[in-house]
Amino acid sequence: SDTDVAGTIRVRSGHTHHMSDLDHPHLPELEDPTVTRLMVRRHDDRAAGLLQHSGPIVTSLSMVVPAGGSAGERYLEGLDAWNPDRIRVEVLVMESPDDPARSILRDRLTRSGRSWRALPRPPGGRVAALAMSAQDAEHEFVLIGSGGPSPFALVGPALSHMWAEGGDAALLDVRPETALGAERSVPDPSAELATWLGLGGVPVPGRLVLLRRWVARWLFNELTRAISPADEVADRARLLGIGIVRMSLDASPRVVTTLD
Repeated sequence: SDTDVAGTIRVRSGHTHHMSDLDHPHLPELEDPTVTRLMVRRHDDRAAGLLQHSGPIVTSLSMVVPAGGSAGERYLEGLDAWNPDRIRVEVLVMESPDDPARSILRDRLTRSGRSWRALPRPPGGRVAALAMSAQDAEHEFVLIGSGGPSPFALVGPALSHMWAEGGDAALLDVRPETALGAERSVPDPSAELATWLGLGGVPVPGRLVLLRRWVARWLFNELTRAISPADEVADRARLLGIGIVRMSLDASPRVVTTLD
């Protein structure tokens, strides 16, 4: 039977106690409900298509372009070919008046027909840009890229998996699963999230991170004050105990947990 203790710890006992059990007591198995889960999922299974069975507009997201002008163009590679019919998309561009080719990027966004806004990029680099974007985002999700051709087509399936399994974040990459480091025996999903966000060094091109807006605000709030933004984000993710979906085009389904 299962017994809940204070609503947080569950004690499992697999059988009825007998006298022999008293002589050799069994230690209870404890489940931590705040465990961080890393769930590797496919883009082409049944759960990935939930979005297609919903209404005309299901949800909305703000896509972050952390640099303006010519530097921001690399974050838009592949975006023109992505036209989701059930997701409202807004592009947030962090720019400064002296960004080279500033007008070219603005013209490109205007011609695309997408909703977009330009925000003044604060001092502090990528960390400050992420913090500002999370606060200014008006939609339910925040999408953060690392530049280069990106797997925008995986956003819809990722949202479906997040809804089906209670996930709060998704890591998207078009490379094979083995190239993502998914075979590590002791993964740390929270640290992995910080790395994919580009907080622990130069971001790996071709990656997307999808976050619920409230999660993004929690992770990035006053992040510029942190000595190590990557460690701070990882610690905050562990504290939340969030579920993280990771998807690539050939990923085999599995679940990895860590009691960080």
